[in-house]
Amino acid sequence: MKRLTIIFCLLVATFSAEAVNRDILSVYSWQEKGFKKIEDVDVPADILKAASAKYSGYSLTQAYRSEDGESGDGEFKLILAKDRKVVNAYYKATGEFIKEETIK
Repeated sequence: MKRLTIIFCLLVATFSAEAVNRDILSVYSWQEKGFKKIEDVDVPADILKAASAKYSGYSLTQAYRSEDGESGDGEFKLILAKDRKVVNAYYKATGEFIKEETIK
């Protein structure tokens, strides 16, 4: 019975460590993506519409496009501010929300 418990614990630890490593690599690859600053008018209308609905009252302070998105696809990073709160909002070119990072 002790052996089964030990084997079970080892299996769980192995699979847990593998899942954590996969998540870390996913985050690392996300952070490695380069973004190039763009003018506000270069942000697709679908993204602006989605961002204004989700972030009512926020103002767009800076906009970035992923360096692999020159052809119109790719991802966009919007820096939005309201009062003293600043967020980074990430969108696909289609206007689909990806994620948010709270800065302040």
